[in-house]
Amino acid sequence: MVTPSWSATGCTTQAEWRDVTSIVGSGPKGAQAVRGVYLVEGAALVGFTVTQGATSTNEGGGLLSIVGTDLGDAARGAIPKSSQKDQGSFFDQVGGGIFAAGAGAIVSNCIISGNAAADMGGGVYYGSLYNCVLSGNSVSGSFNAMGGGAYSATIHHSTLEGNTVEGDSAGGGAAAFSALFFCTLNSNAVQGVWMGQGGGAYESELHHCVLRGNSASGENAFGGAVSAGTLRNCLLWGNEASGIAAAGGAVFDSELTSCTVVGNRAGFGGGVYGAVSENSIVYYNTASESGTNYVDVLFFNSCSDPAPAGPEDGGGNISDPPLFKDAGSGFGLQYQPGDCRLQADSPCIHAGTNQDWMVGAPDLEDNPRILEGVVDIGAYEFDVLAPVIVNLVAPSNGGVLESFTSEYGSSYAAARVTDEQVTTYWLSARYPAPTQAFVYGFAEGKNAELQSAVIYNAAPYYSRDFRIETSGDGASWTTVTAGSLPATTVAQEFDLSGVSARKVRLVITSGSGSMYWSLREFEVYGHIPPVTEAGIPFAWLIRYGLPTDGSVDHQDAGDGFTVLEHYIAGTDPTDPNNFLHVRVAGRDAAPAPGIAICWPSATGRVYTVSRTTNLLQEFVTLDADVPADPPENTYVDTTATAEGLFFYRIRARLAE
Repeated sequence: MVTPSWSATGCTTQAEWRDVTSIVGSGPKGAQAVRGVYLVEGAALVGFTVTQGATSTNEGGGLLSIVGTDLGDAARGAIPKSSQKDQGSFFDQVGGGIFAAGAGAIVSNCIISGNAAADMGGGVYYGSLYNCVLSGNSVSGSFNAMGGGAYSATIHHSTLEGNTVEGDSAGGGAAAFSALFFCTLNSNAVQGVWMGQGGGAYESELHHCVLRGNSASGENAFGGAVSAGTLRNCLLWGNEASGIAAAGGAVFDSELTSCTVVGNRAGFGGGVYGAVSENSIVYYNTASESGTNYVDVLFFNSCSDPAPAGPEDGGGNISDPPLFKDAGSGFGLQYQPGDCRLQADSPCIHAGTNQDWMVGAPDLEDNPRILEGVVDIGAYEFDVLAPVIVNLVAPSNGGVLESFTSEYGSSYAAARVTDEQVTTYWLSARYPAPTQAFVYGFAEGKNAELQSAVIYNAAPYYSRDFRIETSGDGASWTTVTAGSLPATTVAQEFDLSGVSARKVRLVITSGSGSMYWSLREFEVYGHIPPVTEAGIPFAWLIRYGLPTDGSVDHQDAGDGFTVLEHYIAGTDPTDPNNFLHVRVAGRDAAPAPGIAICWPSATGRVYTVSRTTNLLQEFVTLDADVPADPPENTYVDTTATAEGLFFYRIRARLAE
């Protein structure tokens, strides 16, 4: 392993580096060129900047000439047979920054920048890369130039930016014949005299990658981002193919699965040309000649416009807009990114087809690829658990003013406090009672997770002392914040994070005068966690891999209990041995005279303990409000002092 501050020998120049972090080659390409690093199989280069390396040209020369047989079969196997005509000269013309002798040569946490090759791999040829940056590398000068950033490499969690390829035929501005995982490919380009293809990648597979601002140009330009590739869970936006015959602004002759293609530009097939699309979105692209979004694409469970028909329709496709959070603006290299995650009412949600690779796999945002039983179309799974923060007491969000103490006519009604208009205000009745209270319920009486409250005071009859209370049932209230409002109309914000409630009460106990009290606006921000119709939280169902559409809520979980009963009990519906049950610890386990009983408990539950001495008779409640004490509750029945049979029953309910 070679790391900064360690000696390194056996490199291109046979030099030693101590306490340095850069390896500098020598260009330009030609007879006197020096590449940055030659990395043998099994070696590792960690934490260096490799720059200004260059290779010889097809005219010969270069300080490092390697005979093909010295590299072993692994390296030779990575070279297309068409290129194996003269192994010595060929190897001198590839890998301007780093030449790796095999896939076992590791490059980690390195910057590979400003290197050049005559044939392939301006930055890197072969090897495995992790957490690297490949920028400003280039390939030019050969008839079939490929892989400006990398050629025949396996690349993980890296950025490839501003790499270029120029030649009669040019391919893979960032990478060619490579495999990329969790990478970003930005502003890479190929420029071919008669053909340029794959501004980002050519003949490569890409997993969980983002490609933006890549371009392919030439008399024939194919695939502004990718040509002849396989893509899975990728986002391709703002790429462009330009030329006399320019096809596939983002993708040409490739296979896409669970990808999003938006804002790209070409002459033919603004998004995709000549491809297979599964579970993908191809929308909001443009073409100067034909095929705004696509030409000659076979779609399966995808979203594009116009609706695929005839031989292009593999089934399950939709043409309605995907309803991104923000589709962005512009096209091609002028595209301004938006937010291609799905809105809650997107037709792409639950419209895909599950595939084996998706089990346990992440989407592009690192959420589970399948969240609710059926995969969504596109690179992003709609995150049903992502909180949508709203003003919970606003009528527009379902907030309900349930009661108030007083108001001074309809012009200054209590409803003004939550009308979302800071120019209106509430005025109390003349000579208000010592306490003025407003009680609000949230949408459909649901429980909400609170975040903050905002109060706008009003002049000239300012409210002063206040408190904010919350409740789960409207009967018992807890003060969560209190204080004194300043005599200003400037918004005052109060932290309510960590508070869960179904109702909130604002209580005013004093004002600036005795005749009236007033208030402009009261806002409570938070979110209502999504639940099924039966009241089971989506988050709980997803934890156990169950659908959130309510279809299993009342089904037997295989142990005699329904899924809903498991939720209320706080037990695992997928484990037949995990259910609410009573364990009698006996008299010896009781700290006082009586019988000790135990049961598994869960946070947020309250238990009722009942007992009978005869199963043919009714159970008698011993305690109806036993709070949870996870992971196991213990209750001592101090009334069971006599000898005989005692039968116990535990019932669980959700805490208010």
